[in-house]
Amino acid sequence: MEYTKRVIQEVARLRPTVWWFSRTAIEDDVIAGEKIKAGTTVLICQYVLHKLPSEWEEPERFDPDRFLPEKTAARSKFAYLPFGAGPRVCIGSGLTTMEMQLILPLIYRRFDVEITSDLNPEFGNFVSLRPKDDIRAIVKARLRH
Repeated sequence: MEYTKRVIQEVARLRPTVWWFSRTAIEDDVIAGEKIKAGTTVLICQYVLHKLPSEWEEPERFDPDRFLPEKTAARSKFAYLPFGAGPRVCIGSGLTTMEMQLILPLIYRRFDVEITSDLNPEFGNFVSLRPKDDIRAIVKARLRH
């Protein structure tokens, strides 16, 4: 189950469901050398944040082991925000992760799944990050012995 959780985390890093969110500054601040006045809306783009070379070695490579405890301990808590952060973090983040950890092994234990469409699809201009076109797959029940 731990490996499955790391796979889910890596998928969420590379393809977060919501690829950006906004926050309103409650007081004047400075972010990356830029002055932000109170009341300013700031956009945070997880899609870009999750691929910063300063935080992620080979950021485009799929590597679930980057979520091993010894690797996450040294990483900034703001480098990985698939469900947002702070008091407005997605209320369903824990349930979603737990459901995926339970469902994925059940699917792959009973079925063979072969993706037949492009594994690097073009993304549509939607609120949620999703492929412009459908992802196609062949799903076959595994023979039981």
